[in-house]
Amino acid sequence: MVFEYMDHDLTGLADRPGMRFIVPQIKCYMKQLLTGLHYCHVNQVLHRDIKGSNLLIDNEGNLKLADFGLARSFSSDHNGNLTNRVITLWYSCRPPELLLGSTKYNLAVDMWSVGCIFAELLNGKPILPGKNEPEQLTKIFELCGTPDDTIWPGVTKMPWYNNFKPHRPLKIRVKDFFKHFDRHALDLLEKMLTLDPSQVYYIV
Repeated sequence: MVFEYMDHDLTGLADRPGMRFIVPQIKCYMKQLLTGLHYCHVNQVLHRDIKGSNLLIDNEGNLKLADFGLARSFSSDHNGNLTNRVITLWYSCRPPELLLGSTKYNLAVDMWSVGCIFAELLNGKPILPGKNEPEQLTKIFELCGTPDDTIWPGVTKMPWYNNFKPHRPLKIRVKDFFKHFDRHALDLLEKMLTLDPSQVYYIV
């Protein structure tokens, strides 16, 4: 297979010394990413590994979604079991349902990863840099609050919930942590980084 040449990937660009993306760039990249992801989802494909190194960018600002090595087709009812050992742990942030051992998940896993990329573009660095799964979950809960059946029905029945549940109640702190963001960006980010997958915001 032969693909068009792309000059950069998002991680490589972001790692350049002194590099900060300006708002028009972020809007442009996010629109292209969400458009590409929407195409995947309407064709019943989960990408399952959205991260900066899989987002290719040319010198004209065009973005392509790459590396479908972990991609998987899914049925419209989402009833099949899927592996939870997908999505790079650190950069794109494996979503909480996978970290808690769920094998039944949906489009929300990709949207969570997009939310993490969106926040990093705005923030200039990864927002949830966990070194292992317990630390990753701790960082997620510190940002998004303590999961329970009130805000996330069924979470207490997930395989690893009792192993990783917080020892003390934690509040949702997305708006506090990113209070320097534009209010529209903050509102979108909060809807994408929602613990309950059924409540994750989809953009079409």
